[in-house]
Amino acid sequence: MSREDKVKSRSTVVSILAKDKEITALRTSQAHLAAILEIAHEAIISIDEHQRITLFNRGAEKIFGYTAAEATGQPLNILLPKRLSERHQNHVAHFSHSSDGARLMGERQEIIGRRKNGEEFPAEASISKHNVNETFIFTVVLRDITERRKAETEREKLIGELNTFGHTVSHNLKAPLQLILGYATLLDVQAKLPDSLQTYLHAILQNGRKMQNMIEELQVLAGVRKADVALKPLNMGRIVAEVQHRLTYMIAEHHAHIETTVDWPVALGHGPWVEEVWANYIINGIKYGGQPPRIRLGATDTCGGMVRFWVRDNGDGVAPDFQDQLFQPFARLNQVSAEGYGLGLSIVRQIVEKLGGEVSVESKGTPGQGSIFSFTLKRAAPNPDD
Repeated sequence: MSREDKVKSRSTVVSILAKDKEITALRTSQAHLAAILEIAHEAIISIDEHQRITLFNRGAEKIFGYTAAEATGQPLNILLPKRLSERHQNHVAHFSHSSDGARLMGERQEIIGRRKNGEEFPAEASISKHNVNETFIFTVVLRDITERRKAETEREKLIGELNTFGHTVSHNLKAPLQLILGYATLLDVQAKLPDSLQTYLHAILQNGRKMQNMIEELQVLAGVRKADVALKPLNMGRIVAEVQHRLTYMIAEHHAHIETTVDWPVALGHGPWVEEVWANYIINGIKYGGQPPRIRLGATDTCGGMVRFWVRDNGDGVAPDFQDQLFQPFARLNQVSAEGYGLGLSIVRQIVEKLGGEVSVESKGTPGQGSIFSFTLKRAAPNPDD
């Protein structure tokens, strides 16, 4: 064999080995893809340009009730309610002529699927297209969201019931409580009771005022969830002063010292809601502050046209690994010494987010260094409005 023949033979062997590697790699890739398709919980369905099913994975079998053998070769319409089949056909046809390679389906209208037994169900899906030998193949990835929709419906129902409950309870309790507090205050001022009885009277007043705050929280919580309010420039100094007047009894009881800034920046908000935010932050600062509580209130401009309002206390602080839970309903502020629950902070979060801001807490969890609770609101032109 000549040298030239040997070179050609060696080149042929190398070419064959390269093709074998390509074939092996392709088979490995195909096997890997097949394994992914089989274990996927979502329905993965491919259709050709005539919208006939060419691929139907195990997830699709579970969701739609057809076997792959039954579905393959059938029109996509078997998986859709009859009233919606034409719309979906038009959607796929339009997508085939668009420049998009993939898109979410049902961006404007809900996707509805139909099982083999005729049952309809809500779904979310995305579609992609690939050009194979000058022919488009469309692949749909679909998820059955029946359980999620049920959970959302139950959640909305529960929220509605809670709102009704909150309004009913607060309305029915507020009038008799105000009467009790009125008579108790009258006795405290005019009746010269013995010290032992005066202690009981003070307990009635103290707990009655706590209940009054709880009722106001319930009213705010019920209103925040469904109310749409117009944002107005706030006179924050006046709001803070009103909150301090409202909490006079608590400030005196704990011998708390509150220091506030003189120049408040003007932000946009809804006065009654923002008052409730300040009240919750100050109450927590008093309850979980030092002995006695020393609280500072202030504001700082931030980038992006927002103002950060904050409350700093001198208490034990909050452990870093617990801070994420603070603004969740019924989270304890301190696992050891807290007497109440953080429902108020949950309300704060809902209020501030509804007003377009954010809540946060900063603390190292070091006794004496306390915590800084803050909230942000959009900055407004300096034109205070009640």
